[in-house]
Amino acid sequence: MRLLVSVVGAEEVAAAVEGGADIVDVKNPHEGTLGGNFPHVIRRVRQHTPPALEVSATIGDVPNLPGTVSLAALGASNCGVQYIKVGLFGIQNPPDAVFLLQQVCRAAREHDPGIRIIAAGYADADKIKALPSLQLPAVAVDAGVDGCLLDTASKSDGTLLTKQADVQLHDFVSQCHKANLLCQYTL
Repeated sequence: MRLLVSVVGAEEVAAAVEGGADIVDVKNPHEGTLGGNFPHVIRRVRQHTPPALEVSATIGDVPNLPGTVSLAALGASNCGVQYIKVGLFGIQNPPDAVFLLQQVCRAAREHDPGIRIIAAGYADADKIKALPSLQLPAVAVDAGVDGCLLDTASKSDGTLLTKQADVQLHDFVSQCHKANLLCQYTL
């Protein structure tokens, strides 16, 4: 197990490193659960993070706009990160999710073939009309991404553990492992 610690700017990197982070994750919570930060902020976080530690960046709780989202992925891939996380906020069905994620992979990997893409779903998907979380691992495999993240869209009315039954969380992790996908979840 590896510890991912989220930061909003370079000034938080030292505390994340001292706290034992294996991955420093750049996000902007003012723009949502997986809100994307500015390219200059992501680059500064990468510059302040020890070279041996990996950096990830979120590109948002995204709508079903594959062209726009692939441009965001290309931008993030130019910031020196090892992971790009994409929140499938505005997508309700697997074919649309697969297509969007394929475009993200193509855009980011044309710049950096080693970059890893993480598809993010939501335990409270029913409330936001998003892709059900247990469909995410199969979508990830079909799209060619490297892993899945399970989060919550709304932080005000509970946590992942209150919005997702234990058996569902276990099924999600099991599906990811069976498919050789990286698996993350946010408590």
